[in-house]
Amino acid sequence: MRRRIDHPELRFLVKRALQTFRPSLLRDLSRGTHVRERALDEATDIILERLDHLEYTAPPPLPNHG
Repeated sequence: MRRRIDHPELRFLVKRALQTFRPSLLRDLSRGTHVRERALDEATDIILERLDHLEYTAPPPLPNHG
């Protein structure tokens, strides 16, 4: 069963997922293009895995300031 969350809770859960990254992954995120791309893929997979059971309710769109 999926659990519905709002934007503030999603931000909190993403921060918690980021805290689980191993130090070498964090270093790789600031390296050259090829290494950074692999690190971004791994980081994305970690976050998506942690949030897979959730149904996200998006915040209202921001007003157009143009």
